[in-house]
Amino acid sequence: MDISGLPTVLVFTAAVLAAFYLGLQLQKRANSRYVSDEPSNRSTVVLPIEANSIIQAEEQNGLDDRERTMIRSIINLDRYDVRDIMAPRVDIIAVDIEDSLESVATNMLDSGHSQLPVYIDTIDKVVGVIHARDLLPLLNKSRPWPKLEKMYRAPFFVPETKRLDELLTEMQKTRIQMALVIDEHGGIEGLVTLEDLLEEIVGEIEDEFSTATDMELKVSADGTMTVDARTSLNDIQNALGIDFTEAEVDTVGGLVYTFLDKIPQSGDQVSCHGLDIKVLSTLGRRLRKLRLELNPPINTH
Repeated sequence: MDISGLPTVLVFTAAVLAAFYLGLQLQKRANSRYVSDEPSNRSTVVLPIEANSIIQAEEQNGLDDRERTMIRSIINLDRYDVRDIMAPRVDIIAVDIEDSLESVATNMLDSGHSQLPVYIDTIDKVVGVIHARDLLPLLNKSRPWPKLEKMYRAPFFVPETKRLDELLTEMQKTRIQMALVIDEHGGIEGLVTLEDLLEEIVGEIEDEFSTATDMELKVSADGTMTVDARTSLNDIQNALGIDFTEAEVDTVGGLVYTFLDKIPQSGDQVSCHGLDIKVLSTLGRRLRKLRLELNPPINTH
């Protein structure tokens, strides 16, 4: 199901449930102090049987299926590490500290990101993060604008082995929405955002500065189409006359996940329903752009 039209509701619900989860974690840790003096690690996480009891108890109080699924997803965050959801190094969009604020603003508009890492000389030397909301007040002011080095905020670094439940807790406490992921040598390995964490719970969401995704099909001269992975199969069916009635997913990206049977990467290809689908770009584990090419003898008229 395409949930891109309901970001506000989903983000709010996920935030409430995440706060609920944090409360459970803190209560669990507090209780553990009375029963054991041993150092705690994963033992402090709410156990599945406890989670199921909580969910069953709340069913009588109006907790719907989606909310129960979200709670289970939050509780299961301790099974995954940051490296499981991070955008890899090659996909990081960052700006040099010598870049002008005009250039930074352009990068934000082109990429759709409201926060960008700031580096000196190389991405391995990230010194800060620039926020779109810090640039907005400058739009109505005359130039010259201040230098980027006067505008960025302190970066937040996490190891690639940090568990997602721990990262969620830290982000809630610090209200930080982006973390740079480092390897054992201190080099930048990737990037993870609060949006990525929430996506693990409720699916893909748009951040507050994102614009609506352009869902129009882009047809090239050779007959191929470049589409957003979230383009609905109904749109593809209307454009190409392909019958997707037997498909168990709603988007063309869903077809790729179904037939590829692994985390997609740029260059991966699948053939299904009379289409050759090639992955053009991804962001972390998310599909972004796909190229569609008809397999003869599909009739497109």
